Amino acid sequence: PNPFIQGSPTVASYGSQARCISSSTGEEAQAGSPVARQELQAGTAASLSPSSASCADGNTLLYRMSQDLTALSMADSPTGQCSADYLFSPAYGMALTQSNIQNYVNVYNFSWGVIRIQVPAVFNSAAEDVYQGSWSDSNLGGYDVNYFSVSANTAKDLPDPSLPFTVNALMLQAGGMMTAEGMSYVLFAPSEVVHSIARANSTVPPKLFLPRVGVMAYVLAAPSYAFMFRYKEPSADWSGSPSNVPCMSTLMEMNASVANCTTLGNWAPQITRLDEVGNLQELADSVK
Repeated sequence: PNPFIQGSPTVASYGSQARCISSSTGEEAQAGSPVARQELQAGTAASLSPSSASCADGNTLLYRMSQDLTALSMADSPTGQCSADYLFSPAYGMALTQSNIQNYVNVYNFSWGVIRIQVPAVFNSAAEDVYQGSWSDSNLGGYDVNYFSVSANTAKDLPDPSLPFTVNALMLQAGGMMTAEGMSYVLFAPSEVVHSIARANSTVPPKLFLPRVGVMAYVLAAPSYAFMFRYKEPSADWSGSPSNVPCMSTLMEMNASVANCTTLGNWAPQITRLDEVGNLQELADSVK
């Protein structure tokens, strides 16, 4: 049966696939259930409904793609609609491929900073035997979104830092990465600085301890194209879905398509540029 229909067995429910997953990840595939999933992702379920009352926007804007930019980017979306699978914050390199974008939205020269993320509940194909479907009032064991990640993308004609550039929700939910309130952090720094702490041939970004928060955080090289947030098949009932951000027809109107405390509450990723810091220790110490 189709494993992405609520109640269907997942690939982890079959012995050979489970053993394959276990050997490839170095971890035992655990039997999945709504209760086990909620314990694994404690504090992240959509039923918590983070409100905008305690929300504080960062100093960097995050946008939903307009209809024309969705088509130009070939992002997942029904024809003629804005993509509900992505949010992005553009860097200076995006202007090389998206002509005049800097005339309509904020474009950033990312260097040092932090992204604060309320981590959504996602499908874990390595641990769940039954696919629980999308979260709703009648399916509290469901997923906010099937998959979530943040990527620091490099512009096509600019130097590639040759470093891991993506962190996904399961990585952010791992032990020591998430606060009791379900918050995780992703740092970013100049590529040469990230290279100085990265392990050779590693497929995951390096990590730093955040002393004022008490958790670890992955460190990405600052992007030259954009920070891209991927939401694969978000629940229609989840308040953190990009579909809750206004959809505009054209790039010229996209300043009205901002993902922030008003549109997504605490589910909006908060990007804060910290250009005043000068090294990794100062960056880690600045996060609170």
